[in-house]
Amino acid sequence: MSSQVVPPSNVPQHYASLLDNLPDIAWLKDAKGRYLAVNRAFAKLYQRPVEEILGKTDFDFLPRRQATLYARQDAQVMRTRCPAATKITCWRTGMAGWRRFGWKPS
Repeated sequence: MSSQVVPPSNVPQHYASLLDNLPDIAWLKDAKGRYLAVNRAFAKLYQRPVEEILGKTDFDFLPRRQATLYARQDAQVMRTRCPAATKITCWRTGMAGWRRFGWKPS
């Protein structure tokens, strides 16, 4: 896995650096659900290099049911512009946790 996040040109380096210094999984997506930046913890969970995740969507990695749920939640947050949190069970580890997400206009 990459030891450094190299974001696409439309993601400021300070966002990518901030994400990569968080111990929990963190990511940035565009309005179409494509990953613009992910941190090392995210890449470790997905068991893929950061570069392989960027530009792809949840449908490229997750079971369809989980990806559809995340796409709906993302769409609701973008529509309402209100952050949200959902209790989830990780598809890979079976551990329970929270998926917190928000929206920032570009």
